[in-house]
Amino acid sequence: MDNKRLKIFGELPEALVDDILAKTEQVSGKLQESFSFLKDECKKIKKQIEDAGIIRHESNLTLNRIPTSCGIDGSCTTKKLAVADLVAAASVAVEGLKPPSHQGYWEKPHHRLYIEYRQHHPSTGILIRGLMTMMEIEMSAIVPHEMVLIDGSLLTPVIHFDKCISALQSLPEDDPLKREIIVNTKSFLTAYSKILESASTEKIWVGLPKRTSKRELGKRFGWSPYYDDRVILMSILSAGQFTQPCPIEKEPASIDFKIPSYDEETNELKNRVLTAIDNIFVMYYKPYDWSGVFRLEIAGSIINDVNKIAALLYGIKSQCLTPAIMEPYPQFIAHKMVYRLSCAVSVFNQVSISKLASSSSNHSEVFFYMRGYRTDYQWEKYDQQDMS
Repeated sequence: MDNKRLKIFGELPEALVDDILAKTEQVSGKLQESFSFLKDECKKIKKQIEDAGIIRHESNLTLNRIPTSCGIDGSCTTKKLAVADLVAAASVAVEGLKPPSHQGYWEKPHHRLYIEYRQHHPSTGILIRGLMTMMEIEMSAIVPHEMVLIDGSLLTPVIHFDKCISALQSLPEDDPLKREIIVNTKSFLTAYSKILESASTEKIWVGLPKRTSKRELGKRFGWSPYYDDRVILMSILSAGQFTQPCPIEKEPASIDFKIPSYDEETNELKNRVLTAIDNIFVMYYKPYDWSGVFRLEIAGSIINDVNKIAALLYGIKSQCLTPAIMEPYPQFIAHKMVYRLSCAVSVFNQVSISKLASSSSNHSEVFFYMRGYRTDYQWEKYDQQDMS
């Protein structure tokens, strides 16, 4: 354990640390019960899904060549200061490990950024997350790669965008963040519909959620509701096996975002998106014995295209080369990069404070107005640098 982690635990009260250690045996016992139950369940489930014939193997697919790939991820942060909120949203794209045949050049920049100070508003968090999602989708649609790995579910953008559009109603027309969202709405819907439809294109877009509450296979076969499909399939699928694509579980509430000041073309794009989200399919894939199981969300238009399915699976496999990284390589690097945004925003704020102080006669006033409501504590830095 490194010194920084020791310092973190060293600041806990001694009695609390003793209490935590005393409870480990009790908690471990409950975990053992859970593991035993899951192991017994998996024995029954394996025969169940083998009889259903939903497991396939990559060796039955013919691969023309490994596709080029990139990973997309986004992050947003809101730093609440006394006088205003400092908000930022960013998305980054990271190129995957190149196949030997690839000789292309990808022009920079490989990111999008929005940052500003704004007045306090209860909807700021919803709006900045919605803008972040829009940036991710817009980047995903234009990157010059054959396989695009999008962090999260393909349903997530429409959920955040719907909340974002609803929150806009309470803001004045001249609000900068509201204007930014409205100006980019058409390009977002164009990109999103392109990804969800995946028609007449050689590209493959795939959503890779790390966690999900959806249980398409579990509900179909009556599995225990305490475990998601991926956890159960970790003990069932062997290296190279994948499940037959099935329709994604529908959202319980209907989504029909009411976009302010939209034209006929934007309305048509909205309808295309709302239609396409009902045609998302899910499959699970285990590249290696030492790797986890990936949940892959894809457009329904490619599920019967064996060439694209082969390119998708072998493309994912080509980016998983070490058990030390749980995700495909470009997705892992994109996540590590973009989640440094919070640290960068703190530095941005410090630079702003310095500039304001240099032109102000009352330095203490600037200091207190531009500070947050609590002391910036060192463990936040450890959390960003060492535990992400």
